[in-house]
This record gives sequence, C-alpha cells and structure tokens, in this order.
Amino acid sequence: MERGGRMRIFAIHGNTLVPYRERRFGEENLEKDLEEWLEKNPSCILEEESLLIIGRQVTTNLGSTIDLLGVDRDGNTVVIELKRSSVPRETLAQALEYASFVQLLTYEDLEGIFEEYMGGEGIGLSEYHRRYFALREDESVAFNRDQRIVIVGENIPRGIRQVAILLRGKGVDISCVEFKLFDAPAQNKFIVFETVVGRTSHPVRRTPSSVPRSPTTREEFLKPLDGEARKLFTRILDFAEENGLCIRWGSVGFSLCVPLEGGTYVSILEGYPESSSFRHNVLYVPLSGIARKVEYGESTARLYGEELAKFPSFTKTEKGLKSPLKDLRENLEAFLATLLAVARAIQHREQA
Repeated sequence: MERGGRMRIFAIHGNTLVPYRERRFGEENLEKDLEEWLEKNPSCILEEESLLIIGRQVTTNLGSTIDLLGVDRDGNTVVIELKRSSVPRETLAQALEYASFVQLLTYEDLEGIFEEYMGGEGIGLSEYHRRYFALREDESVAFNRDQRIVIVGENIPRGIRQVAILLRGKGVDISCVEFKLFDAPAQNKFIVFETVVGRTSHPVRRTPSSVPRSPTTREEFLKPLDGEARKLFTRILDFAEENGLCIRWGSVGFSLCVPLEGGTYVSILEGYPESSSFRHNVLYVPLSGIARKVEYGESTARLYGEELAKFPSFTKTEKGLKSPLKDLRENLEAFLATLLAVARAIQHREQA
C-alpha cells in the first residue's frame, strides 16, 4: 500500500521531541555500501527470517552479476538485487533473469559458489547451512528446490509493487524491501527496512502448473509422517530394496517399479502421504499402466487386480485400485508377498 507522506521519526528527550532527518542514501553512500551492510547483516533483509549469504557478485551464464546470493532455512536459493535509490522498472526483468539462471544450478554448483565466496576454506555448504540455522541432525534439506527473489531499494515505486504482487499470485516468490536512512542526534545514523511486498502481506499462491516441484527423497517423504505411517512406508521401501525392485521419487510420492531389460521400468505400486491430493496416506496400484507397458500386460493386470480383491481395503478408481495405508497394517506382509509375485511374473514374461 502506498504511504500518504514521508515517514517522520523523533527521538524523545524528556518532554522534547528531536526530529531525525531523513537523508538520501546516495548523498554519501554507494550501492556497494548497501551490499556490504546486508552481506554482513543478512537477518535484516527479510522480516523475521535470516538468510545465509553464499555468494556476492555472482556471475551468471549471461554475463550479468547477482548482487547477493543467499540460501534460506529450507535450502531455497534467494536472489537479492539491490538499488541505492528508486528501483527502475527493468529491475524486475533483471531479477527474473537471475532466478532463471539460479534454478539451473546443481548442489555441486552452489557448493562451488560457496567455496569461492568463503575463500576455499572451512566446511561444505550442507554442513555450514546446518550449523548456521541450528538444524537438528534428522532435519533434511533439499537445496535449490525453489528460488526466491528479493528486491531492496530506497524507493519501491507503485508499478514495481503491483507487478511483484501479480508474480506472487502466479507462484513466483518475490519480495520487495524498502529502506530509509536517517541522521540521528549525536552524529549517529540509523536505517529502517520495511517489507512492502512479501510473505505476510501477499502470500505466494502455488499451483502444480505454475511451479514445478523437484523430486522428493526418502528422508523428506518419511519425515512429516506420524509414527505408524512412517513404520509402514519404511517397511515397503525396505522391502523393495531387499528384493531388487527400485523406487522412483516424484514431487510428492514414490513409485515402486520393476526394472526391465533396456533400462526401462514399470510401476506396480505408488505411495502418497496425507499432504497429497488423496488427503491421507494411501497406496495406489496403477493397473492401466501395467496393462499398457508390458507384454501380456492386460492379463497380468487382471490377475493382479484379482489378488488385490482379497484385501477388502482396496477400492476401484478410474485407472487402478487404492487403499488407505492404515487399513493394510494387519495384512501388509501378505500384500507385499502379492506385490513380489506380480513383480517376478512381469520380469519372467519380459525375459521369456
């Protein structure tokens, strides 16, 4: 929201109010001064949130440079673009260009940027990040899953704010931070930061079509589950490993697959947590996929379905069968035996 006038700040000395004079940052300071201040005080960049700075003046693949590159507590990368005066309109395009470069970076790329920034000394990025944010040993982080943008300027024009709000509505995590510099009594100075577009004022609305998600991992998948669900899913994942089956991770859940000759796979079971669109921990059997992908697939899928009919918790969907995970807890080993029999049947028929 645009303010109606300039901020007026006073020091209180007894019954006397002594005005603090707002001054233009560019009168005595360069952009690199702001860069250095925020580099050394990253907790001032965003409200109630600290950042780990991992690079300064980072060169992109297009030859431009990112003022500051940071990582948040969740491992998301944060592109920080600084302007010592009013933010020009082209800054938005510039910041989006930087984010498009950053999203291509692997963990090894980020590690290299961090090592160069730290002078090649010290511990690696992952361990440094864990210590910096005081994470527990069992807290896992997926680096660069999402990219965030922060624009910092002495004045964020209305047009910039309006476009930033639109981008947040489309799933782009962009924040705008305005700052003011003041002369204080006794020849002191102080600076005020205000987030004018951000998480609290304009939450990011994400949709699967606008914000693709990176694959999850075993640790990330199991971490938020309650004790029983974690135990059951762990048994399924361990079972797959013990029997030479493979797990392919998606953005939310996993597929338990039968590996075939030629490097191909066929999924015979999918697992999803309660945070998925199913709204509960569920096992899903993609019968139509089996029928389509393997030789004698239709007969295999039919027999698989007949075997699963012995488990009352499985119900039909448009393309397969599903069961709440908790309803299989008493019959899990019997279900896994059926799963293995189907896997071996598929492998035998494909190799015949």
